[in-house]
Amino acid sequence: RNSNEYEAPREILELLGAELVEPDSTRNVAYCCGGGGDVEVYDPDLSTNMSSVAARAFDETGAAITLTACQQCKRTFQSTAKKIKSPMKYMDIVEYTLDHVE
Repeated sequence: RNSNEYEAPREILELLGAELVEPDSTRNVAYCCGGGGDVEVYDPDLSTNMSSVAARAFDETGAAITLTACQQCKRTFQSTAKKIKSPMKYMDIVEYTLDHVE
C-alpha cells in the first residue's frame, strides 16, 4: 500500500481475463489483515477481529478468490477463513498469474 501502486496489478489481471470485483474499501483505504507488525503474535484476538472484518467484506463481493501481494495477508486470511467458515480462497497475485499464463 505504501508504494501507491494500485493499477498495475489490476491491469495484469485484466490481461489475464479475470473479472475484477472489489470490496468497498480498496487501494489506500484497503482492509488490513491484522497480521502484520507482529500483531498476530502479540494480540491474536485483535488480529482475528481485524482479519474477520476484511474476510467478511471479501465474502460479500461474491468473488471466489481474493488476491493479495502480501504473503502475511494471504496466510492470515487463510487462517481466519477457516475460523469463520468462509469458502473464500486466498492466493498471492503471482500464484494466480502463474496459474493463468498460457
